[in-house]
Amino acid sequence: MGDALGRLPYLPQLYASHFWRKRMNLYFGLYGSFEEAQDTAQRFGKSTWDDDRLAELIVHDTPDASNGGLSTFQISYYPYILWMTKILQPGNQVIDLGGAGGIGFELLSRYSQIPEGVRWHVVDLPALTARGRKRHGANHPVLSFGETLDEAPDCDILVSAGCIQYMRDPLGDIKRLLDRPKSPVHIVLNKVPLTAGASYWTIQNHMSVVSPYRIFDREELLGFFREHGYAIRDEWTAPDVWVDIPFHSGKSLDHTNGFLLSRVH
Repeated sequence: MGDALGRLPYLPQLYASHFWRKRMNLYFGLYGSFEEAQDTAQRFGKSTWDDDRLAELIVHDTPDASNGGLSTFQISYYPYILWMTKILQPGNQVIDLGGAGGIGFELLSRYSQIPEGVRWHVVDLPALTARGRKRHGANHPVLSFGETLDEAPDCDILVSAGCIQYMRDPLGDIKRLLDRPKSPVHIVLNKVPLTAGASYWTIQNHMSVVSPYRIFDREELLGFFREHGYAIRDEWTAPDVWVDIPFHSGKSLDHTNGFLLSRVH
């Protein structure tokens, strides 16, 4: 019925203007490219994650002792914690792409022991990394922050938990990291939206900003990592993160996915 209603003239735009734009984290529309999605997003306001209001919502100033500084625990965190506990070794360097204020490090610290000598480098947009430095201090013994993968150190483990779908060209950015003489031994991806067919874009409302959001062609995404010498070691679903696109039920997702990929050559 929703798909049929979406064919009525002006109804989707009325929905977007009077309901969708006033709700957090909702999705709207289908688009063939990042640029097309961004053009539509900009009609509703600012189109970037580099936003002070959004950063303040995601990263609090200081950790809260009552809950370890973390928001409500998500089911999708469990496999992430499990595999990081198994693969993280003393002296490892981790790059956390889209790690905001260091949430991945905080999760692991809360439920597991960080091995001696580990270094954890978060790569995210300036508004988020600025709040991460404020939250943890500029001279944290383990955590550091930066704004680009190109400037990040070589790493043993690359982590990205729900970030790459917002990037214009994530595989191009990651490729330069994987092409280094020292490439990651393991890659942990979490909360990645996948489809069995060609990839497509929608847009997501974050109140102060609206951002393009990509649903990846599963074979294209995993084929990229296979071509760079990685094999799937484990896969899981994240039922707590889904993509409901009104008027497009066939393109909506009832879960996202996570992977542990390990280098085999």
